[in-house]
Amino acid sequence: MKKRFLTRAFVNSTMMFVLSFLVIHLNNQLLVIFIAKDFDIQTTWYFSHIEMYPDLMSAGVSQDVRIAITMAVPSVSLLLALAGQFTYLSSTMRHAWLSYFLLWWISHGYNQFFGMFGLAPFLGDYQQYVTSVLSLSLPVKIVLATASLFILYKIGENMGKATLAKTGEYAIDTMKNRLKYLTVSLLLPWIAGSLLLIAFSGGKSAGFGYSFFTLAAVILSAFLTGRKPLEKEIEKQYFNNNISIIALIITLASSLGYYLLTMGGLGI
Repeated sequence: MKKRFLTRAFVNSTMMFVLSFLVIHLNNQLLVIFIAKDFDIQTTWYFSHIEMYPDLMSAGVSQDVRIAITMAVPSVSLLLALAGQFTYLSSTMRHAWLSYFLLWWISHGYNQFFGMFGLAPFLGDYQQYVTSVLSLSLPVKIVLATASLFILYKIGENMGKATLAKTGEYAIDTMKNRLKYLTVSLLLPWIAGSLLLIAFSGGKSAGFGYSFFTLAAVILSAFLTGRKPLEKEIEKQYFNNNISIIALIITLASSLGYYLLTMGGLGI
């Protein structure tokens, strides 16, 4: 019974990690494409990234265009995260897969904002667009990175508590059980989901995996909440831990469809 519960938690969380990311990623990619079209920039749509002609950093592209395109994704991602958080807090989650979907949605959204501004300027060529657009000096980048890590850490704490609150009949009275549950419901799904999405990207963009790397600040923080018992004012909630076949089919179909649509680059 205990093993089956943990297995279901892993499957539910992993598929919702992938599905929530794909929804946010699709929204962000379409947003970039539409903005680029407004400025007569040609785009090629890949699973992991959008190629532009002329290149965003070329001399023929104005600073206004760079700002509009570069700031669109983190700004909208922040709004999506806030919407997901409001939905989660205002609703009673009776199904594990739905709870995981919203928790991962919130995590991906906040990470796309704070990870981009705080940590991305230190990672790779694509992320240096942010540095170029904002003209950030090294001390400012360090301050932003520190603040972003702290905020992501606090988001992770709340995510860990929310996850532990929805363990149903699974006992979390010992630290061993709490850490085991957080391992199969957050830590392993983060690793498995990230590797699956990176594999789907086909190595087209080295920067694609950075968003999963910066998410580590959230996941590790959430995992560490298992060291202490759940706060008394947070009541454990009953929920249906069964694997949703419909959600599983949607996740597999959307992942495969997204990959097949963009695998060769879709000119728009």
